Amino acid sequence: MNYLTKLALSIGILFIFVFVRSSNAGKRNFAIDYNKNVFVKDGEPFRYVSGSMHYFKVPTQLWRDRLQKMKYGGLNVIQTYIKWSSVERTPGVYDFSGNNNITRFINEAMEEGLLVIIRVGPFIDAEVDMGGLPPWLLASSPDIKLRTSDPKYLQPLDRWLNVLLPMLKPLMYNNGGPIIMVQPENEFGSYMTCSTSGDYKAYMRDTFLKLLGNDTVLFTTDGNLDSMLKCGKIPNVFSTVDFGAGGNASNSFGALRRTQPNGPLVNSEYYSGWLDHWGHPHSMVSSKEVCKTLDDMLSMNASVNIYMYHGGTNFGFDAGSNLDNGIYDPCPTSYDYDAPISEAGDLRTKFFDIKNVIKKHMKVIETEKTFSNETEKMHLPPIKMQYVASIFDLLPMPILNPTPLSFEQLNHSYGFMLYSTNLTFQPTDPIILSIPGLHDRAQIFIDHEYAGTLSQTHKITQVAVLAQKNSRIDILVENQGRYAYGPDINQRKGILSNVTLNDFPLTNGWKHYRIFEDWTWSNVLEKIDSMPRLNSVGSLHIPSFYVGSFVLPGNDTNFPLDSFLRVNGWWKGVAFLNGHNLGRYWPNVGPQVTLYAPSVYFLPYPQVNKIVLFELEHSPCNNLDGESCFIQFVDKHVINGPIPLHNTK
Repeated sequence: MNYLTKLALSIGILFIFVFVRSSNAGKRNFAIDYNKNVFVKDGEPFRYVSGSMHYFKVPTQLWRDRLQKMKYGGLNVIQTYIKWSSVERTPGVYDFSGNNNITRFINEAMEEGLLVIIRVGPFIDAEVDMGGLPPWLLASSPDIKLRTSDPKYLQPLDRWLNVLLPMLKPLMYNNGGPIIMVQPENEFGSYMTCSTSGDYKAYMRDTFLKLLGNDTVLFTTDGNLDSMLKCGKIPNVFSTVDFGAGGNASNSFGALRRTQPNGPLVNSEYYSGWLDHWGHPHSMVSSKEVCKTLDDMLSMNASVNIYMYHGGTNFGFDAGSNLDNGIYDPCPTSYDYDAPISEAGDLRTKFFDIKNVIKKHMKVIETEKTFSNETEKMHLPPIKMQYVASIFDLLPMPILNPTPLSFEQLNHSYGFMLYSTNLTFQPTDPIILSIPGLHDRAQIFIDHEYAGTLSQTHKITQVAVLAQKNSRIDILVENQGRYAYGPDINQRKGILSNVTLNDFPLTNGWKHYRIFEDWTWSNVLEKIDSMPRLNSVGSLHIPSFYVGSFVLPGNDTNFPLDSFLRVNGWWKGVAFLNGHNLGRYWPNVGPQVTLYAPSVYFLPYPQVNKIVLFELEHSPCNNLDGESCFIQFVDKHVINGPIPLHNTK
């Protein structure tokens, strides 16, 4: 080999070396170095302080505002669940538009310079109905075993994952996107099926790696008990722990180390506040307490996700429930969570205190855009409401069956069901009507006259009524939200037993009316809008519709702004603003008194805004003078209102 040949070969080898090195240097990569107990991003050690925000609890138009505020707060990552039940409301039909547009949300986060952690679930908890699993799973098979290898569950799950995960793959960090980690199950250690879960957990791991790529960093999250961490652990999947303020971080991470000796320490759900239930005091956690434990964790070089950083709202019928010491506890519409960013997007003292703690331990990229602590809110004059119709005026076609059927048996996921039958015998005077299998709350009517209310929460399953032969019995049952957590998420709704009179079952035929079957109630709202406004005030205790119209002031170019619906004098129901379901109100039970009404749900001047209330129990319009038949949009949110004195929890 002559000199020139050797020189050319050397130059060629050097060129290849430089080319390969530069190519590798530019390749994005996120991984875990278990030997050094750190995450590695593009070859450098990395850790994060992230915050949870659930895109489906925030109107699409406000996503960027919330993301920018999270970046302003010093976060470098955001974390979100994906809610299966919102996307696949009907089996095999997928809707990724509007508030379900998860890829848009992820891209907006990337545009704001934030990395993303995705918790696919499919069970997510999040205090939403059935933990985010579609209720039609329960309709498909009465004995389906959720979150197991039961084929009745795996078949629709596999179909869902084969739709969702290919959409996420281009957004993975190693493929040029912002997603650094993905969770294939959620707090499985709390589901209490450890002895039979091995195949299912392995299936989840293998499916995610197949569809996202073998270089994907998968992780699990479980409570800080050895039993939970051991049960929730998936072989060859990274484990993290969750715990809240005031606890001993060393002890909690010690439990994690006993399950996973190496790898970075991560608290995937560090609770900035806590959830609420109707009829119980509003939960609050002090900023001082939150910052103390956060400081402890960051001093241990841990990565932390703050849950929630912005809670948002359980609009519509999204709010779930919990089982607490055998008591059914439904959650309110607000998911404020006492988080650093309030339900309406305001920055609390906790927001700035947390940012100062982060700055002690990590470099924070200061954003060019800054934000005021509170945004201006709208306060509007009272709006006159008018009675339109009772529930009995708007019944759809019934479904007939000899005995009562559940919501799930009739493919009715949310809202209300009216059960109706006629007596074929002469009853005693009075007679005890009993529904031992009631889920969740029922109003009883005899010949369209209110006769009493039954409640799963208060374990009231019977009432004395006055009836005659041929009397009509109507039972309006409200689904107040399926369990969001624990082994009982497969809870069915409606009447799950016979209805009896003095222990005699009524099995001579029932009519089932699926009230507002449409998810948005749009068909009903259109019908109501075309009906004449009546001068009458309706009947006391008969569930009825009331409508009001208003135009925003034309002299304020800033309008519309965020506001809060206050319903003084109204007892319990559901509110709609321009067709948007603002959620359930129940101010006489509390602690939530007002409903968040985002600016983007209002119509600007000179368009006419329409507000509809479906009042279940009692409206102030029953006063003969009608002078108190009003609602109002105000500029102060009340989620810490009074609760019943009889509450003993």
